[in-house]
Amino acid sequence: MNIHKNACLTPIGRERLVQAVLSRQTPQAAADAAGVCPRTAHKWIARFKAEGRAGLMDRSSRPQRLYRPTPAAMSLAWPGVIRNRKGRPSVSQSMWILVVNPPRGRPSA
Repeated sequence: MNIHKNACLTPIGRERLVQAVLSRQTPQAAADAAGVCPRTAHKWIARFKAEGRAGLMDRSSRPQRLYRPTPAAMSLAWPGVIRNRKGRPSVSQSMWILVVNPPRGRPSA
């Protein structure tokens, strides 16, 4: 399991937090002992009650849906553009992106 550096609780710590609350400790006291806020403690307790031990596992932070998903035609064209990449202008043109500023270079003498 890959624990990021800012994680206060691992799944084992979350389970200890929940077990402390289930053994008649207040969520505030259990949260203080675990080093998290009471709101976080309530979140893990609710997930445990709804899903059991599986609810204490890490979840993906990837959004389930996007506000503006990539159009299907563009997403189908993307792998070919990556394979045939020759530079920014060719990628931009093949992806239907308007290049407002042309590449800068030395002025011709």
